[in-house]
Parts: sequence; C-alpha cells; structure tokens
Amino acid sequence: MKKINIMTSCDNNIAKYVFPQLVSINKHLSDYDVCFYLVHNRITADNIQMLKEFVKSQTKIKFCEILIEDISFYDSFVEDGGKLWPAEAYFTLCVQDYLPRDVDRIMYIDAGDVIFTGDISPYYFDDFEGNSIIATPLTFKINSITNEKELYSIEDRAELAIGSLFNSGSYIINVEKFRNEGYTQEYYKDLHKTLKKENKFKDFVYYGDQGLLASAFVGDVRMFGYPDVKDILYMPYNFRTSYWGITKNELTYEPVVIHYAVSAKPWDVRFDKDILETVISKPDSIVKQTVVSIPNIQYLTEQHMKYCEIWWGYASETPIYYEVDIKARATAESWIKHYFPLCSDYVNLYKRIDEQSEKLKQIEQRFKKKEETEQQKIIGLMRNLSSCDIKYMSAVIKEIISENMPAAQDEIFRLSEDDIPDEHAESYLFLASNICAINEYADGWLMFQKEYARYLNETGRKDEAQMILDNLEGL
Repeated sequence: MKKINIMTSCDNNIAKYVFPQLVSINKHLSDYDVCFYLVHNRITADNIQMLKEFVKSQTKIKFCEILIEDISFYDSFVEDGGKLWPAEAYFTLCVQDYLPRDVDRIMYIDAGDVIFTGDISPYYFDDFEGNSIIATPLTFKINSITNEKELYSIEDRAELAIGSLFNSGSYIINVEKFRNEGYTQEYYKDLHKTLKKENKFKDFVYYGDQGLLASAFVGDVRMFGYPDVKDILYMPYNFRTSYWGITKNELTYEPVVIHYAVSAKPWDVRFDKDILETVISKPDSIVKQTVVSIPNIQYLTEQHMKYCEIWWGYASETPIYYEVDIKARATAESWIKHYFPLCSDYVNLYKRIDEQSEKLKQIEQRFKKKEETEQQKIIGLMRNLSSCDIKYMSAVIKEIISENMPAAQDEIFRLSEDDIPDEHAESYLFLASNICAINEYADGWLMFQKEYARYLNETGRKDEAQMILDNLEGL
C-alpha cells in the first residue's frame, strides 16, 4: 500500500476545524497508508486528545502530533509578514527539522479550510523534476518579446515577496531536498535581512508565508500542469472558492482539493436552503448588486455556499458539529437582519458618490496646490464617506465637497449621537474626529476620540479602545 504524508499547523483557535479535514481524508484516501502530522505549539492537551481519540475510533489514519517547544524563531516573520498570519503559517520553512527521517515528501494543507473530495495521487506523486515544491500557480511571468507565459526566476524575488508565486493552501514539499539543500534557520534569517533591504513598503516586507515562500523558492517550484496548462484558474488540487468572485466561467474540471480561501469560512455562517434561494440567489440580492468590496459579501456566491455544504457534510460526522452549526446559523440570521440591509445602504451610497466622481476629481486637482499632508487628509476623508449613510450626514458631506471644513465641523456639532442610528455610530465618530483634526480643533478631536474609544469598548472591541486611550494618555 502506497504511503501519503499530510501535515497541517495551527493554534488552538483553529484546532477544532481539523476534524472535518480528517473525515474527508479518510473517505477519499482509504486506498493509501495515510500519516497525518499536526505541527503545533499552543493547542491544548484536551483538544489534542480529542483529535487522537477521534482518529483512532473513526478513521484508518495514523495521527502524529509534533509539538514545537520554542517558536521564537518565527517572531520576525510574523512581524514583517503583515501580522495577519500566525507563527504556525511558517512552520513548513523548517519542516525537515520536525519530521521523521523516513519522510521524503509531504503535502501541506491549511488547517480547517481545506478538504478533499477525491483521490490526490496525481498531485501528490507528481515528479518534482528536481524542484523543492509542487504547487498551484497564482501568476506567470509574461515574456516581453513572445508574450508567452513563463515561470519566474530568482531575479524576480523582490517583486514576488510582496505578491505571491503560488497559493500556500495546498502544496507538496520535497522534504529530502529540504534536508540536502540546507534550508536552515540561518538561510531564512539571511533571506529575511535581504528582503528587508529590498523592501519598499512600510507595513510589511513580504505577503505572509506565501510571499516568503515565493522569495525562498522562486525558480525551484514545479507548477502543477505546466507547461501543458498555463491557466491560473486551473487548480484542481487547490481549488479556491474565490473562483466565482474572479470569473463567471463554468468549471471545466472537477476540484479534488477544495480551499475555502475567502474571509467567511464555512464554519462562520450557514444559510438554510430556502434562505440561500430567496436572499442570496435572487437577481436583486445584495451579492449580485455589489459593486464594491464589502467584507464577507463579494465571495458569498451560490456556488461558494454549495461548496460550503460539502464541508458541513464532513463536519456532521464529527463531535464539533452541533456547537459549530448553532453558531453559524445564528450568524446567518444576524446577517440577514442587520448586515445585509447595512450593505445595501453602503452600495446605494457608493453609487451616489460614484455619480459625483468627476466632481471629486476636479476637487483633487485643486487640492494639488495645497500642502501634501493636508491634501491627503481631506481627500482620504472624502473617500471614507462611502461608509456613511448620506441621509444622516448629507449636510456634513455637502460642506466637505464644497471644501468648507469649518462649516463641516459646525454641521457635525449640530448632530448628536441620538440622531445617528447605532449601525452608523462608528462612521459618525470617525468623521467627526477627523474633521476636528483637519481644522486643528484639539478639544473637539480629543472629545470625539474619547467617544470613539467608549463606543469601541461598548461594542466589545476592547483592545482597539485601549489603544486609543493609550495614545491619548498625557495629552
């Protein structure tokens, strides 16, 4: 019987979502000897024990826990990778140090949001052709002379660091080559220093683990299907459900590895079938009329939700099902009652502001004659108006568009929080404090900053509130 090694890594918050992954692996890889490696540093002993017992009683998978005692080496990667990905996302960098010596290749999958729907052997046993990784491409380089799609080379390293070469939700690692080539902690430290020198951005040096992997292995990745297939939407073994937010083309292949690479994971929200048909699928639904990026909405397509039900099918065979199902359905009800109407307001307002785009462009041109910092503040403020409801803020907006910031400040003070619906309170406070800042009205700015902190605290965002209060300390 052929052996397949699979690994994932996560913290305690995601550990419970590994259960459905294990079910999908057991169902579709029953003809193989599967070893599943869970690499971690901060999963509780109780959760590890639950996973072990589940695997032992319900599957034929061999479950292997790998505990990394010290993960401080990854701190700088988290810091310079945009702080959106935890240390666990970088564990594959030194995977050869954690795995048994007899493991020569392994498939990495993101924890929780990747499941199997078929046999992965064509992908898993594909020829490395001397490369360190087999992956699904996110981009190709365009030859300036022939206009043909080509693979990137080491000269493109800096460019790929802030983009991506391949999606890291699912890829095959040549563990034997990792050992032989000396991909040590020192190697990554040196690469990290080089990338920091080449970096042109303030917020991050590379785009999470994907950017770092791209920089480390560019020119050393076997892109699955290449050169026969040069279509970045051909991704049967790392099918991202964001596909339908990118194209309306029908699929010409059957996805085998599904990756829920969108902000709303299957366990976050679950709509009943009738709601799916009446609220999401109808022609005038918020999803179909969205013309701007709204968190959780732009990829909330019928197809994505249908693929989510595959995840729920696996989840129904696990001990986490009822707890997660109740929360996801409650979230769906809340979205229908509160979030969708707010999104509709957002879209309608955006359309109105978009109609005035030419006027805004003219204003931007006039602002070019002002000091750069002042220009950026005011233009940025106008662009953030799209998160406010024009019905409540119309007088303020009118004065901003007229470039009369003192008058806009007067209009803000005529309003009270009682005039503003709760769902728009944050936009109101944001607008108010920024207008006071532009007018250099310190007392007004301070007052609205404190009110904003109070609002954040009352709505459960205590860390954000404390950050504001810390910044105000001593003023």
